[in-house]
Amino acid sequence: MDIQLIFDNFIDLMNTTDVNLETSAFRLVLSVLVGGVIGFERQRSKHSAGFRTFTLICVGSTIMMLISLYLPQIFIGVYDSDPTRMAGQAVTGIGFLGAGAIIQSKGAIRGMTTAASIWIISALGLAIGAGMYTVALIGTIVTLFVLINLANFEKRVMVEWTAKNITLTFEGLEIHKTKATRLMSKYGLSVHDVFIDQDLNSKLTHLHFSVYVKIQTDYENLFTDLRQLPQVTSVRLWA
Repeated sequence: MDIQLIFDNFIDLMNTTDVNLETSAFRLVLSVLVGGVIGFERQRSKHSAGFRTFTLICVGSTIMMLISLYLPQIFIGVYDSDPTRMAGQAVTGIGFLGAGAIIQSKGAIRGMTTAASIWIISALGLAIGAGMYTVALIGTIVTLFVLINLANFEKRVMVEWTAKNITLTFEGLEIHKTKATRLMSKYGLSVHDVFIDQDLNSKLTHLHFSVYVKIQTDYENLFTDLRQLPQVTSVRLWA
């Protein structure tokens, strides 16, 4: 196997601006790698969009850009194509996937980082499809750095509050919202919204609190005091 020949072919694929079978295959393989790497990080962090989602988005964006570049080549003088139009449509379309990743639950919004990651993986796919390999490489490194390293930095330095949900279940149909809210305020929790659910058959009242809590909140003592509220049968914390 001639290593020099393989290296020369690789350099040719990197430098050529023509869209043909070889360059298309090379860019699609590269998009699989880029989408897979970032998707793996998202799935490892247990987010809703993971390895397969990010890989497909990156490959799809690359294909759309390849089509945009290929059409003017085969329809010279017949078909007037603007490559930026396909890229613009891809960016618009990816917004629907991003919106689907954002979850609104009783006042707490989750999935913003996943939506942003979907948006940027589409941009990386478009860059690969356009042959902008340096931009794609730097963009991939920056994206991984932000997702992996800045998450810990954000938790330790920048973010003092985080959104949580607390569910209290009471025996009977009496609503103890005021007592529970005062107790949470004692521990520094900021109540954003309250949803009341009553089961008339079992005579149970469920209070769902959407709250903002400080990172250093003393959950052990908070839960101990919440369980001592009159008629409380269960206390549940969920993100």
